[in-house]
Amino acid sequence: MKLNSAALSKFIFEVLNEEERKMKEEGKDLWVQSAIEKPGSLKKELGLSKDEKVTSSVVNKEINKLEKKDKNPEKKGIQGLSDKDLALFKKLNLAKTLAKLREKKKSKK
Repeated sequence: MKLNSAALSKFIFEVLNEEERKMKEEGKDLWVQSAIEKPGSLKKELGLSKDEKVTSSVVNKEINKLEKKDKNPEKKGIQGLSDKDLALFKKLNLAKTLAKLREKKKSKK
C-alpha cells in the first residue's frame, strides 16, 4: 500500500491526536511537548552538534553569563536583556527544569 504525502501526513496527524487523547484520559499532561517550540534550537545557539548532550555545567555557565548582563541586580529576575538573550535564558531555564524532572523520575524507579 502506497500513501501519498497528504494521506501520510493525515494519518500521522490522526495517530498523534489519538495518542494525545489517550494520555489526557490517563491524566498525563503534555506540557513538555508544547513547551518546546523548536527542538534543537538550544543546541544550535550553544554551538553544540546534534549528537552532543546539553550538560548541566554548560547550562549553568551560560545562565551565569546572562546574569552578569543584568542591568539592575537589586531587582528580582534579569532586566535589560535583548530579546535574543531573553529567549536563550528561558530555554536554559527550561532545560534545567527538565533535567530536574528527569532526575526525580529516575529516583522513583
